[in-house]
Amino acid sequence: MKNEKIIHLEEAGTLKDFISRSEQNNIFSLKITGFINKKDVDDILDYMCSSEGDYDDDGEGDNWIADENIYIPDPVTEIGKICFRGSSNLKSIRLPQSIHRLVAQAISGCKNINEIDIPANLKKLDFRTFDDCSLKRIVCLSEQPPLLMEANPHWEFLHDSQDVVIEVPTKSLSLYQKAEGWNQVKLVPIKD
Repeated sequence: MKNEKIIHLEEAGTLKDFISRSEQNNIFSLKITGFINKKDVDDILDYMCSSEGDYDDDGEGDNWIADENIYIPDPVTEIGKICFRGSSNLKSIRLPQSIHRLVAQAISGCKNINEIDIPANLKKLDFRTFDDCSLKRIVCLSEQPPLLMEANPHWEFLHDSQDVVIEVPTKSLSLYQKAEGWNQVKLVPIKD
């Protein structure tokens, strides 16, 4: 019998502990709240893929996510390290309003994502979050510039995206222009 399952993860990387072997092939709807990382996504894909495997789980540009669009629902607060790395089929990721942090290389190598909206509640962006992406536009809705997390907070969360335009709230433009890391890139007010 196919069923729905709702799981709240207090710790990323623990999804497998909450789904029994008998449930793995019988879940048709899975809602996860809390913290996830690439290991959890890999586990979900293991449940969905055939025994031959439909993806390569090394995360290195091998299209390990078949969907073109990913919607991450509230109340997810963090996207874990290398969670979507190498998902070159991915064209868009919709981040939830509840997101507080994007961890190191969370979305790196997603070469077909051209723009992304960063919700207002985001507080931290880690090292090379969008490394090796083809971003042209980032809309950062936070009134306070998110903290760039790394030893030397330079604009390394973009690394390879020199041509990206970053839109920020008009009333916060001067804050972003003074914030370490943010002051190294082209910032413009959000277009209506």
